Amino acid sequence: MNLIGCTKEEISEIAVDEAIRRLGLLNSTARTTILTMMQDEHGQHPRSLCTAYRKAGDQISKEELKAIGLRANAFMSREALTEITHAGLENPLEAHVSTLLRSYFTVSRWRSFQSADELVRRGVASKAILYKYEMLPPVCGCCRKLDGDLTTPDTAHILPPEDCECVTSNYSIQQRVDWLYDLK
Repeated sequence: MNLIGCTKEEISEIAVDEAIRRLGLLNSTARTTILTMMQDEHGQHPRSLCTAYRKAGDQISKEELKAIGLRANAFMSREALTEITHAGLENPLEAHVSTLLRSYFTVSRWRSFQSADELVRRGVASKAILYKYEMLPPVCGCCRKLDGDLTTPDTAHILPPEDCECVTSNYSIQQRVDWLYDLK
């Protein structure tokens, strides 16, 4: 699937759906929550966005917090809790954060390709624009294999590959311009 031509809204939806499906930490009702956080980031770290979300609204009781393995002073709204799956309850304070981070990294990889059209309009040869995978750090075998490889807009893994085992799939695709291309 070529995602380069997507709009920001489309890639955000695709990224959130992929993160919810692959991680399985949140149920599908969390889709709107995560999409809203992606639109309303205003330079805030995903952890602070998710903490603010868990703080808002009717909080679960201290007994309910204890029952899901959280300390008594943790924040967990009833709404946030209803979005967390059984798998997400293994670490409920991280379920929204991990899903949001994975979505952010996907959109970030998509953004790597968005400035290429402007460079071509300014006279840079499209073949001089290169893309390289960079791992932050390479954690799973899939990421270790990709680390340092060149890719193209047609072959890039904007969505994490199916065999990537990293929770947030925090690899990037860096744009490089071979300024000597025309001289070769």
